[in-house]
Amino acid sequence: MNTDICTLSYIILKQHMIRNIIWDLGGVLLETDLEKMQQAFLKIRDPKATTVNYTRQTQHKLFTQYEIGAINRDEFAQGMRNAYQLQGTNAQIIEAWNAILSDVMPGRVEGLQKLMPYYNMVLLSNTNECHHEAYKDDCASLFASLQRCFYSFELKMRKPDEEIYIHVLNEMNWRAEDTLMVDDRPSNLEGAQKVGLQVYRVSQPQDFSRLLTELISIHSTKK
Repeated sequence: MNTDICTLSYIILKQHMIRNIIWDLGGVLLETDLEKMQQAFLKIRDPKATTVNYTRQTQHKLFTQYEIGAINRDEFAQGMRNAYQLQGTNAQIIEAWNAILSDVMPGRVEGLQKLMPYYNMVLLSNTNECHHEAYKDDCASLFASLQRCFYSFELKMRKPDEEIYIHVLNEMNWRAEDTLMVDDRPSNLEGAQKVGLQVYRVSQPQDFSRLLTELISIHSTKK
């Protein structure tokens, strides 16, 4: 997978292909705090129990099942209690899980507002109902720049499965070759590439601002 900024610049500036953008949420627009989440779970689990398996690379099947709506909130909480010897109530387990959520990243609201006149934009997030309830109000100004928000728990599918990208393209009536997927996980971008999407990875704080500059520069050069 090639998500280098120079390669992206060549695609955009030389071919003027990008008309649509699909944004990931956590790690791209919304800050996440894995350490805070682990510390929250530590308070309600046996210290000798296994650390909760959730990283940027891997996750326990319970998280995946919850992300695609295959289990409900109480089933998720009970599953976590059994898997990690948690001693809290369902509400405490959900509260600990929600501790991973932080703030909208600096410059994101303003950045999307700057892009809105030039690009069609949607959100595509692997998320679950309890997280969605926790962040939806705080992200309202962010989401105002987007035409639609697609959530895995509502669609019953998730990234990096090809079907979810195809679903978004079909729903929006977009062509894959005109569309850029922005995500922080390589596996999600690899899935997007398989259906013909252009891709860009946000892995460092400066990556978003560099992408923003590239996308805006297209329209500056057209004037």
